[in-house]
Amino acid sequence: MEKLGSIRQFDYLSGDPSLVGKRAQQPPGGDLHMHTCYSDGAFSPEDVIRRAAEKKLSIVSITDHDSVNGIQESIECGLSHNIEVIPGIELSAACGNREVHILGYFIDHNDKELGDYLEFFRGQRVKRAREMVSRLNELKIPVSIDVVLENAEGRSIGRPHVAEAVLETGRVKNYLEVFHKYIGFGCPAYVEKYRLDVKDAVAMIARAGGLSFIAHPNDALGDTVLFDIIKAGIDGIETTHPSLNTSKSEYYRGIAREYYLLESGGSDFHGGKRDDEGNIGRYGVSLNYIDAMRKRLVA
Repeated sequence: MEKLGSIRQFDYLSGDPSLVGKRAQQPPGGDLHMHTCYSDGAFSPEDVIRRAAEKKLSIVSITDHDSVNGIQESIECGLSHNIEVIPGIELSAACGNREVHILGYFIDHNDKELGDYLEFFRGQRVKRAREMVSRLNELKIPVSIDVVLENAEGRSIGRPHVAEAVLETGRVKNYLEVFHKYIGFGCPAYVEKYRLDVKDAVAMIARAGGLSFIAHPNDALGDTVLFDIIKAGIDGIETTHPSLNTSKSEYYRGIAREYYLLESGGSDFHGGKRDDEGNIGRYGVSLNYIDAMRKRLVA
């Protein structure tokens, strides 16, 4: 295997050298990374689809963290807005001692194995939230697990729900302070979450009929971890994301071309306190990329 980032100059969709980089410059017709209130997004599937329609997107993927509960609702909402919804998910996984996120596209969201795992994982999330609450109490933050559960409203519990509960105590100035001071990585109330091995995540997505992609790659991963994820059988890599500047996007496109990986991209829209609505329609992929995914599915 050659060094990551060395680029064979051909377009991976057609083999035409003259098209290298040009497809990536096309206006996005699809946003393949969007979250709803069924994980840590602020809005319902209907609200997310409506926002996508306002940006004249024709295809989106709902990729809630470790949850498929919003997919059917999203598909139905998409029909009324003439938007195709690709069933997706963003799985929390581990590669060695590093946390990685794996996007799954075109999955069967009713797959039993996937459903059983997500139910188990939800239980692990509740266990993690209880431990964070306990640590916060030790730090004299009078937060209650009952309030955290209420904030989650029966959906997949994450740190944002804990942060909201802490904010309600009036002991912090704002939402971000909760993360920076208490529940961010390395902070006193931070608790590691259960993570699936990346090989198992890729295999589970495949058995559910889908394609797996590395979500929002970054320098912190390092080439060694990226190598290991590629060797795990990943189908593609996210090359368009708000966290990637033009140089980094091209770097990961080079890796995709070198290792015959598909590309994906999206706004990673969450809404609410993230104030990221402007990313919808700005970050995404042309429909040619989505066509390439469909071809891989039937190959």
